[in-house]
Amino acid sequence: MECACIYVDAEHDYSGFQKIRMVTARIYHICDECHCVIEPRTKYELVTGMADGEFFSNKTCPECLSIRNVLFCSGWFWGCVIDDLINFISDTDADFLNDKIFDLTEKARWKLFEYIEDYWKYNTD
Repeated sequence: MECACIYVDAEHDYSGFQKIRMVTARIYHICDECHCVIEPRTKYELVTGMADGEFFSNKTCPECLSIRNVLFCSGWFWGCVIDDLINFISDTDADFLNDKIFDLTEKARWKLFEYIEDYWKYNTD
């Protein structure tokens, strides 16, 4: 395979506004993707804005951000990146890895490997 991109049809109404920025955590936060703790002094992505008439705020830890930026080149839904990754691992039987894996941060690679190992552990014949 030449591309490790996971395609997700992300159709959102962004008729409102959004602000994307990298911030440093001063307190503990929870990643909206993997639900892991974002420790104080950790840089994470904060997206705030309005869509569909509603205000929103999304926090993404560095590992999920790396997975999203490297593997989800065609779009994603906030809060669904890990579920989509797990589904993609299942659909491809984890046979999608290539040189793109080296573009992930080290912690993101380990997180991906954990999901793959869990898949193999619970889906062996």
